[in-house]
Amino acid sequence: MSAPLKRRLELLKRLGNEQFNYLQRLHDRRPIGERYLSGEFDLHVHFASYGMWCATYRAQQSTEFRVAGDKSDCAIFPSDVSKFSMFVSIGEVAEDLRRVAAFVRLQKLNFCDMSIVNSFEPSLGPSRELLWAIYNRKLRSLLLEAGIVLGECEDEIIKGAPKVIANLSDQNANPHRHKCIGRRSEYESVGRIRVELRDDGIFLLPENMSKAMPEIIKVFLCPHYSFQRGVERVGGHSILSE
Repeated sequence: MSAPLKRRLELLKRLGNEQFNYLQRLHDRRPIGERYLSGEFDLHVHFASYGMWCATYRAQQSTEFRVAGDKSDCAIFPSDVSKFSMFVSIGEVAEDLRRVAAFVRLQKLNFCDMSIVNSFEPSLGPSRELLWAIYNRKLRSLLLEAGIVLGECEDEIIKGAPKVIANLSDQNANPHRHKCIGRRSEYESVGRIRVELRDDGIFLLPENMSKAMPEIIKVFLCPHYSFQRGVERVGGHSILSE
């Protein structure tokens, strides 16, 4: 077997493993609250308030999630990162809920990895199939940017430029990613939402009946995922450097 073919097969294997792991988590059948508390899932709330926004919630007792990347993910760590703490209510039924602290990241919707979900399905909660399609499309797109070129066949991958992968974070990092989010109106909009994760679904209710919630566009639980690390795992520095 030739060396180029071996490299291609190894890349295909790594991509398949990456996709399978994500798909397996996406079809996790544990109750919503249990999945959220595991720290493996983020709650996305897309809403309209002086623009389109994404508020991403993650349970605080899990590993703290990265905002614009930590040192291992991104060379740029803005000082104006929009992260704050709130509470999420979790339980089997409304009468038996407990409040759990959550880290919340607020960013412009177009910077959310799942922002395109708003273009499909009129329902508030997107299907697993749609989340999978969006994940797969974005991963393949970033693989292309990293020099791992997809062939004519959907599952064909060929070796690309090795040096690009080292610059992936710089290419995709946007110094203005968290700009223009310091206005109190956006923070207040998130604060008006009370999040309840029950066994029978996700409920967004007014925190204060005297103040209306912002317009909710989408709400869903999604496995959190670092696309940069995914590209590195698929590409593999050892393969790309050959």
